[in-house]
Amino acid sequence: MSELMRSCPSQHGIDAAGISAFLDDLEERRIELHSLMIVRGGEVVAEGWWEPYSADRVHLLYSLSKTFTSSCVGMLVDEGRVDLDRPVFEHLTEIDPAIVPEVYRRVTVRHCLNMATGHLDDSMAEVEEGPAEPDPELLAILADPPQAEPGSVFCYNQRATYLLGAVVRRVTGESLLGFARRRLLDPLGIGEARWHDTPTGRELGYSGLHVTTEAVARLGLLWLGRGQFQGRRLLSEAWFDAATDFPPLHHPGPDSLDWEQGYGFQVWNQRHGYRGDGAFGQFMVMLPEHDTVLVTTAETFEMQAVLSALFTHVLPALDRGGSAAADDALAQRLSSLRIPAGHSVTEPGHTMSWARVAGDLPEDWASPSLEPTEWGWKLRFAGLADAIEVGDGTWRESRLQRGELSLPVVASGGWIEGGFTCQIRVIESPHTIVLAPHGDGVRVAWRAVPLGGADPFGLARSQRG
Repeated sequence: MSELMRSCPSQHGIDAAGISAFLDDLEERRIELHSLMIVRGGEVVAEGWWEPYSADRVHLLYSLSKTFTSSCVGMLVDEGRVDLDRPVFEHLTEIDPAIVPEVYRRVTVRHCLNMATGHLDDSMAEVEEGPAEPDPELLAILADPPQAEPGSVFCYNQRATYLLGAVVRRVTGESLLGFARRRLLDPLGIGEARWHDTPTGRELGYSGLHVTTEAVARLGLLWLGRGQFQGRRLLSEAWFDAATDFPPLHHPGPDSLDWEQGYGFQVWNQRHGYRGDGAFGQFMVMLPEHDTVLVTTAETFEMQAVLSALFTHVLPALDRGGSAAADDALAQRLSSLRIPAGHSVTEPGHTMSWARVAGDLPEDWASPSLEPTEWGWKLRFAGLADAIEVGDGTWRESRLQRGELSLPVVASGGWIEGGFTCQIRVIESPHTIVLAPHGDGVRVAWRAVPLGGADPFGLARSQRG
């Protein structure tokens, strides 16, 4: 599949000053983006990564993974191998029908796609603790049947998407990632991809996919093209008619404008266009009326603020024309984006260690000690075999190992008034660990605790195979 073409905003009638104003707005709000890509007419008109994040680095998408799962289901619907209005457990023939609760026999594939299974909460804890064979996750889900009639209530819940991934596995005989690679990722020209799985080795489906920013843009172009990408049809228009029907929400989610507009097949409707999204600001925004896809990766709790800034600044800029001067100013800005690296403002200290007196990381991350080097420090924790390289005024990358798990991190820091501070970025995810002085010791804590729990190795890649 060919590369995405690059061009300037003004060549597509876009005023680059609006994109700059969008960035200004987020900076003023201290909303941290990791990447931005805007595609119009199939061409990338703006793109940037905030160092130490980069174009070739995969990023955890959280629930934006759901839109990839939905796309795989759509291919099977198009082929007649999956029926939208057939009960989902009729597709999962490894489960004995006799043990399926009666209410679950009325949950269809469409209900799962629309998050209308009848559940009233968003728990997937049962998946982590299910019984053994044949499929502990499915058996655990069966043990927690819907509380309301399927189709009667909207409730965003992970079980629904896990069931869709299970359908793909059962119908195709492949892993979810294997099918996605063959039928979706390769045809879209998407390279590296990995998917976090359950303790029994099945992809989550509802979260856990890691791909690059451009990979998300390519999926966005498929949805924007209603199943066609670079002249090749991968999904039917009939699928997109159903997927973007957006029935009204019977049970709205958070009190935010762009979470109250309806929910399609694992995509959200919004005031303008629609989107796939994931926690902490992973967005794939489709604006069909403007032939535009906008992608962000980020670490922020203020997701509504990102969308509001987009509609305030970028949306009106899409059709007001632009200038070469505005293009050049934006290009220069996007090429020099960086998250400031920590650096010393007082005399660097010597080898030392601290007690960890506060924080939310596991005990492996206790008793930090620091060894100076010519480029910064080596930071060690009591329970980790590997040291973390911390650059003074620069970002340094390290790789931590625990058995078959490998966790890349990038860190910077320095001595400031009051002690040593550093940021440890789990670089293939939205998340950051901060070490800072606290009382008679240090605090080692997440800026935003990962949804899978406080252990950083929950974000690690498996080295199996």
